[in-house]
Amino acid sequence: MLRSAAARRSGQIRRLLSSSAPAAGAAAPMPGPCIVHKRGNDILHDPWYNKDTAFPMTERDRLGLRGLLPPRVMSFEQQYERFIDSFRSLENNTRGEPDAIVALAKWRILNRLHDRNETLYYRVLIDNIKDFAPIIYTPTVGLVCENYSGLFRRPRGMYFSAKDKGEMMSMMIYNWPQEKVKLFLKRELIFKVVGII
Repeated sequence: MLRSAAARRSGQIRRLLSSSAPAAGAAAPMPGPCIVHKRGNDILHDPWYNKDTAFPMTERDRLGLRGLLPPRVMSFEQQYERFIDSFRSLENNTRGEPDAIVALAKWRILNRLHDRNETLYYRVLIDNIKDFAPIIYTPTVGLVCENYSGLFRRPRGMYFSAKDKGEMMSMMIYNWPQEKVKLFLKRELIFKVVGII
């Protein structure tokens, strides 16, 4: 009985995924409208909601963004091409530089995009995973970890150190703005994945 329920659920999930998946070679559809409880700079400083210059004038007026962005509206596709061109320009301008310097420069440009516009960041990664995997994962991520205090730009997530032992549940965890926290990582596993130990 449990087996048939699991098989039925698995079939339902497969149907949902296959019916919503874009055709091969087609770009995934952009998500529909959502209710946003932020306005102005709060939206521009939140990478989940920020669309950079892709906000149409009607949204700029409704969300209090007019005057906070350049007047030219650029589509998501135009922003995508602009980022790819900028990344290729970085590659051309860093030819002959030491590998570590180039890797960190590539990581920085991707990290800036991630801090600004998560939708565009993940689209760039998905479409170019072979080019960007070595930057966001091995080998560059080990170099980033070694130099992170100098690369830190804005908080993303929570940061725990050995000095925080005993304080995580009593005080620190309550500083997180979301109510539900479901991810726990084991330090040794992180260091093995990153290649530090």
